[in-house]
Amino acid sequence: LMHWADEKRRVEIRANADTPEDAAAAIRNGAKGIGLVRTEHMFFSSTERVHAIREFIIAQDEQAQKVALEKLEKFQYEDFKGILKSAGGFPVTMRLIDPPLHEFLPSREKLREGAANEMSKYIHGKSAHDIIEIAESMREHNPMLGFRGCRLGCVKPRITRMQVHAFCRAAIDLIAEGVPVEPEIMVPLVSTVEEFHNQRDLIWDVIRDLGRENQAPPMRVQVGAMIETPRSALIAGELTRAGASFFSFGTNDLTQMTYGFSRDDSDAFVKPYKDMGILQSDPFEILDTVGVRELISIAAERARAVRPDVELGICGEHGGDPKSLVTIDALDLDYASCSPSRVLVARLAAAQAAVGGAPSKQRKRAARSHASP
Repeated sequence: LMHWADEKRRVEIRANADTPEDAAAAIRNGAKGIGLVRTEHMFFSSTERVHAIREFIIAQDEQAQKVALEKLEKFQYEDFKGILKSAGGFPVTMRLIDPPLHEFLPSREKLREGAANEMSKYIHGKSAHDIIEIAESMREHNPMLGFRGCRLGCVKPRITRMQVHAFCRAAIDLIAEGVPVEPEIMVPLVSTVEEFHNQRDLIWDVIRDLGRENQAPPMRVQVGAMIETPRSALIAGELTRAGASFFSFGTNDLTQMTYGFSRDDSDAFVKPYKDMGILQSDPFEILDTVGVRELISIAAERARAVRPDVELGICGEHGGDPKSLVTIDALDLDYASCSPSRVLVARLAAAQAAVGGAPSKQRKRAARSHASP
């Protein structure tokens, strides 16, 4: 049945995976790659990692930040190497850090109840009072629209450099071992061409530096953007001209920003809205077929007008929802990425969408060209 489904479906199914174990499970379930590696999740998987990211956040001088980032790079390198190896030569899309940094710190209450004292034991030169003051200065009134995504990478470029260095070094080492890899790097929360230029240039600088270190040509890596804001959807053509070789629609944030609904707070009114008939479904569960779909359609059309073979996918949880996959298939997107546990259902649902949907435009695709610096 699944063999037949894979023959019929038009949308490739990839998986969101943050650990080598998740990646291996996804590939076993038939995923054709890892469409989203959420690098920030790696920082929570051990006490050492939590300490390292907090050291970086609280550090006020370059040397202390450098030491903390060296610790983080060691952890990220091991994780990236494991994920790339588990993917077995399928594409692996590493998203640069996305959430605001203060989310890695204890809450205001916990800091005052003793967490700041604990942090002062491993963050040298900072008292509990210092840590509370620094953390308080970072709090945001609206974090989802605040200092996160590529804004972090533009203002704090060391983070981008560390992540790209760890990811590409892992890929280079696997290639040297004879393991096939297909690395991709995604810039999150892009809203302007200039933001993408900034991060793209940083990424390519690191790749060139690695080439010089290894006395080899720079490795070929695709660099793309995550479409999460309405503005980025509208300027997808300009982003393609700026060198984006793929786009992945982060439909969780794109839905939030299109509706103006907070995903974390919408339970209070979405269910009553459904009961009243104002909403037919929860737009965070089933992809909106009017506004959000239109933005994706506009972005796809404008990007393909510049580069017909640009790769387009979805990496929100909508990618594993059968009803949403009908919309994704109709939009003629290349892939949908979902959690490993939903891969089997997504493969079958994508085939059902292809069989029951309108004929595909069957765009002629050139072989994917991997951008190199």
